[in-house]
Amino acid sequence: MDIDINSATPTGEGGKVFSAKDVIDQIPKTDDGGRPIPEWKRQIMARKAAEQATKEAAENMKKKKLEEGKVVPAVRKLYETREEEQENKYKNLPAWKADLLRKKEEAAAQERKEEEERKRRLEEDRQRAARLEKERKKQNRSGALKPWEKEIQKAREGSEEQYV
Repeated sequence: MDIDINSATPTGEGGKVFSAKDVIDQIPKTDDGGRPIPEWKRQIMARKAAEQATKEAAENMKKKKLEEGKVVPAVRKLYETREEEQENKYKNLPAWKADLLRKKEEAAAQERKEEEERKRRLEEDRQRAARLEKERKKQNRSGALKPWEKEIQKAREGSEEQYV
């Protein structure tokens, strides 16, 4: 899903930071099959899209500053040096080996991304479990009885009726 950076109004410092509220209108309300997308899922999609839009805006700003010459020459040289290093990295290698190394780097990057995603999901699961546990404890304090407590209460009520 592509978010049009120009149509969303960024919030935050320098107009480079997007929030989920900025892009929620661009998230579809139905999926490809015509089924409605739940609001919570749309919010997650909006958050991810906002993060992506913020990254893209920052990259575009850097490129624009480089092109306009507004970046300090030393910083420009650093950017250029990094780009040259990436280009020259495989220059003296045979094509088959360069392709192999590129694939390994891509696989490693994908693996890092998947690991970060696993960690994020694990943290979300932990937070969800903690929230559910907190809600369960709150229900128990608010008068919801466990099954064995209900049996005891029924037994007490039954014995009180005998004496009336």
